Formats: sequence, C-alpha cells, structure tokens
Amino acid sequence: MTSETAIRYFIAVPAHPQSNGAIFGIGTTAEAAIEDAWQGENCGPDRPHVAREEPEYEGQGAFVAYGSGGRELGRFYDEDDAQEAVDLDGFTARECTERLYRLIEANGADANSFSWGEASNGLDDISGEDIPDGLYHDEDGFKPLEADKILPEVFYQLIGGEVYRYCSTGPTSYDCHERRKGGRDHHYRTIWHGIGSQQIDNGTTAEAFSKVAEAA
Repeated sequence: MTSETAIRYFIAVPAHPQSNGAIFGIGTTAEAAIEDAWQGENCGPDRPHVAREEPEYEGQGAFVAYGSGGRELGRFYDEDDAQEAVDLDGFTARECTERLYRLIEANGADANSFSWGEASNGLDDISGEDIPDGLYHDEDGFKPLEADKILPEVFYQLIGGEVYRYCSTGPTSYDCHERRKGGRDHHYRTIWHGIGSQQIDNGTTAEAFSKVAEAA
C-alpha cells in the first residue's frame, strides 16, 4: 500500500484553543470527522453560522455570529470577524493514528477515560501511559510481539510509558537503548540513548523474556 492510497485517520476536536481536549468525532477524512462530530449527541440541530443584520440595526454591527444551538456569539462590523467567532465555536480536524481511531470507534467519542497526545510520528495517539506494557515490533506499540515467537533482531519494550529498543549484536547479545522523551532530529526521527547491553540467549521467546524482565 503506497502513501497515496493508504487510509488516513482523523479526530474532530473543539476548534477553540482553550477547549478541554475532548474528542467529538472520527473519520477517514478531515471533513468526515467534523461531520461525525456535528452528528453527535452533544450537538444541536443548529450549527454555527453568520447572518447579516437587519437594516434597522445598522450601526450596532452589520453581521451576527450564531453558535451551535442558535446562541448569539456577538455582532460584528466585519464579516471576517463574525466568521472567526463562528469557526471557533465549531470543530477542527486533527490527523491521528489508527489505534486512537479504533479506540474511539469502539468506545464512542469520549476522551475522559484515557489521555491522548502526539505520537513519535507526529500524529495524535493514545498517550504512552495508556499503552499496555509489553513487547512490540514497533516503538509506538501498534504491533505486539506474540508470546510464543522468538525475539526478532530488533524489538521494543514499553514500561509505564517509557520505551526501550533492543538491537541484536550477536547470537546472545542485544544492545539496549532508551527513547529520549521529546527528542527527535531534524528529520523527525526518534533519538535513542544507549544504556548498555544485555545477554539474551538465541531462541528466547517473547514470553520467556517478559518473565525474566518481570523477575528482575
């Protein structure tokens, strides 16, 4: 699947910068996510819009901004100012990971039971603290390592939001690196910090490694 044909995922959040970060809708396009938000239970039938004021009110503001549910947001001399007020009362779309998209799809557009933020690839995602501890094929915890599978040459361990990378350097040895929080290079690649090496016997399964790690 190429980047041109890959499915993208979006969440719809309140457009106002001081919003509480709740998620109101999802979609595979920005427009679909915003439309999903407007179709939600928390939104009334009347969407924000700008109306031209009646001539008899001339001088009090030429345009009226109405928010969701028909609330009057204010009167403005400039139509662009009125439109800005309307836009801030609506939703904006943000691109997210498939994991966050699927979580909302399965549980509804409610972010009160988990936290979310920016993943290492720049997309919105479940926060690291909410990703289950374990062994993964990738640093973001999308693909868990099957318990009965032999450890690959490169794998990742997530513990309490911290991420560690293991890279094989021989039949019984792996170099271990810690992901630096917030650290990325100018290509937006993760910066890893070496923290030593660890002996892991050839043929060790993910389950066996996890048991040793838990006992340590």
